[in-house]
Amino acid sequence: MDMQISSDLRRLFRQHQLPNDKEMEIATFKIFFYPHKFLAKKKKERCLMITESKLRILTNNPRGDRSRDEVIKKRQLIKNICAFTTSENSNQIVIHFHQNIDESDWQIECQYKTIVFDTLVKVYYQKKKERITCFIMQEKSLDRFVTTREIKKNNKNNMPVHEKQGKKTILFLPEEEIKQENVHSSEILFNLDKLTKLGLISESEKSKVYLVKYGEKSTNKFALKEIKASDCKISEKIQLQIKDNSYKLKLPKNCPFLIQLLYTSEDNGNLFFLMPYFNKGDLQMHLSKNNKFTEDQVRFFAVEICLALEEFHSRGVVYKDLIPENILINDKGHVFLTDFGNARFNILQDDHQPPDTIITCYTAPEVLKGEDYSKLSDYWCFGVLLYELLTGVPPFYSENLELQYKLILEDELEFPSFLNISYPCQQLIKQLLQKDPKKRLGSEDGFQDLMNHDWFQNQSFEDYQNFNVEPLYVPHITFEAPYQRMPHFTPNLQPQTTQIQQTC
Repeated sequence: MDMQISSDLRRLFRQHQLPNDKEMEIATFKIFFYPHKFLAKKKKERCLMITESKLRILTNNPRGDRSRDEVIKKRQLIKNICAFTTSENSNQIVIHFHQNIDESDWQIECQYKTIVFDTLVKVYYQKKKERITCFIMQEKSLDRFVTTREIKKNNKNNMPVHEKQGKKTILFLPEEEIKQENVHSSEILFNLDKLTKLGLISESEKSKVYLVKYGEKSTNKFALKEIKASDCKISEKIQLQIKDNSYKLKLPKNCPFLIQLLYTSEDNGNLFFLMPYFNKGDLQMHLSKNNKFTEDQVRFFAVEICLALEEFHSRGVVYKDLIPENILINDKGHVFLTDFGNARFNILQDDHQPPDTIITCYTAPEVLKGEDYSKLSDYWCFGVLLYELLTGVPPFYSENLELQYKLILEDELEFPSFLNISYPCQQLIKQLLQKDPKKRLGSEDGFQDLMNHDWFQNQSFEDYQNFNVEPLYVPHITFEAPYQRMPHFTPNLQPQTTQIQQTC
């Protein structure tokens, strides 16, 4: 089932739009609609169109001779929504409307239920600036929670307010998240049809990263990561569970050193992640160019990376991929963590994660031994990163994987004789690269242990967080063309003129 409606249907809808009804289309999904009418109990194939202030149920069978009323089967204002009900065990959603609205609740079914739900919540917040209630039920069929016009006339309501079993009630968006996320309308106007691919930035076995722009006239460039959903092994239930984490990792403004995902989408079995594009490259590019960084420069990077890691760990997340390639740098010299594909969620306090099978020079000793991955493994990677930024090479590196494995487990840490760094800096790295995770720096008080270390003495983490500290390394080289151009890509013939504001 395709998520987006056909271009024929979209053109047909626009053909019948009234002059005062040309709103911005946010997203459109193919759905099944449950009519709840006498002698019309079978679900029907329809399309759900979400605009800035309205919902529409459209026909799924476009013909040029159809009238406006034949194309638009139902319409309702976003502000008339009062709650949602969704099922943990099916793809059904019920959209509840206020009791004084002469409209039955809409019961729909969609393969992309999580994306539909996420879009509805964001658009509702944009319109109403308040939270929305969602009832999460165990039943596969949500028929009994639909309030029809006839039921409303009797002053009754089937919304599961009084259900005592099998119900979770969630208020979306949480109040603290609303204050921190500072959601802009530009962050929800993401439609794959409006993106123009300019080139291929990078490609791996499971993912591709494209350089794109949004709309034909836009000059803002973005990075679009495409991952096969089958490789991610993310079920619908897990997507709903991690909606505020990996699926839409929008992080609070008090931690700016994480790449803010502008939006995510799904189409034809692939997941898409839209992010800002950094043309100054990553730390690996600059490390290769400069061979190494000074101690003061590394300390500046270290504080910003510490703040980013702490944001992960405080939310129950281990990053698992702290390498120079995943640390982007902007034109002012600030660094940002990216590529959250390996991050794991719901790791609270002493919870752990199964080890990875891919061994690199950044892999922690306990992971090599088959033990669980924890935030202390992230601290080991942090120590390896600091060592490499200061010397130009990782501490236990070997082209022979078997030897590298042995060096990580058994070799004592040594600093090259040419390296002129302070004693506190050496001590910090040694304590981070303690092979026993129980003795590693951070094992007692986590982030606080790092903040209190002598190497960070006189460093105000709060000033760093507010961008009040001047960067000590400002990149003067621009990596404008690290991608392969795509001459055969045909841009959308009817691009949206809305631009997404670049955040970095």
